[in-house]
Amino acid sequence: MKIKIKSDFTVIEDKKEIEQAQSTFAKNMKKEATKHGDLFAAHQHGRKEVHAYWFKDSNFWWGYHKAPKSKIPNWWNAFRFIHNKTGEPYWNGQNSMTCQINPPISGNTWQQSGVFVKDSDNEIYIAHTGKIGGGREGIGKSLFVDNYPGTQQWQEVTGSRSKRKAVIISPINSPDLISNIGFFVKAVDDIKQAKSSGRILKKSKLPKPKKSKKYHQEFSGPRKPYSLKGRVEANVYHGKVVGRIGEICKDLGYTISSYPTDLHVEGKSKKSVLMEVKTGLDTYSRYTAIGQLFYYSSDLPKNTKLVAVFPKPKITEFKKVLDKLGIKYVTYTKAKKQPKFDSSLDRILKGL
Repeated sequence: MKIKIKSDFTVIEDKKEIEQAQSTFAKNMKKEATKHGDLFAAHQHGRKEVHAYWFKDSNFWWGYHKAPKSKIPNWWNAFRFIHNKTGEPYWNGQNSMTCQINPPISGNTWQQSGVFVKDSDNEIYIAHTGKIGGGREGIGKSLFVDNYPGTQQWQEVTGSRSKRKAVIISPINSPDLISNIGFFVKAVDDIKQAKSSGRILKKSKLPKPKKSKKYHQEFSGPRKPYSLKGRVEANVYHGKVVGRIGEICKDLGYTISSYPTDLHVEGKSKKSVLMEVKTGLDTYSRYTAIGQLFYYSSDLPKNTKLVAVFPKPKITEFKKVLDKLGIKYVTYTKAKKQPKFDSSLDRILKGL
């Protein structure tokens, strides 16, 4: 008999539940807005007037409405990462959109870009299927899947008909909702900008990970239990840390990829760094960081630097272990806008 394993997240398909989730999401977004007003959102078939909300610190605007007459009736949530010098939307003017998160009004066909999902504790999250679209050649789900920095946010979600992978963006009641949404919107914008300019990240040339039961037995022992919501929040912040390091590397003109570890960075001199990012300081996180770095660097040039990235505080005993193993130790602090790294990251990257 085939056993069905249920995923941690279930798609919300009931019409009233979806409407309530959208209402809560909208309420929580609106109360954090810096400013709001009317503008025109441009799309491939024209434009539509939208009452938009601007979030200064996260540098994006959002607008929404119910779209019952669409081919697939949905809750239309449009977002735009802002590039102009003032940092504000073009109020009463035309603005292009970066992405949409459009949960269906009822049911779930997997044809929409957005869904609301819930966990076993009935915590509700807003999620995205990876269909970023935009009417331009080469911009679609596969591009997004290959380049989205929040790799740990991809989770299996269960609908009434089937299971799919989706990016769990944020709990809709999270105090970090705006920051989490902002991270997602900026990541989509970065991917689209890179594709349009011809500098999209290429698939890493690193060898594919070897499958080994022994490896998983050695580095997947018991860990401190977390609530599912706590894990999601950690996964979201993990993406922010990886994304920020990626931005720093791109500003230096380096080539980056996120396969098979969190970051593989190649400098202008062709020297490279392999990085593994963790959001916890527990023993499991420390063991897996060491194991992943050694495992995935086995087929790389011997001069590849190995770097473990952990939240502060820096643990002296752990640093001694890493020093003996030849692994560099970088720490970061969680800040409102983006993580801040200690000076060792700068020294490591400038050495490339």
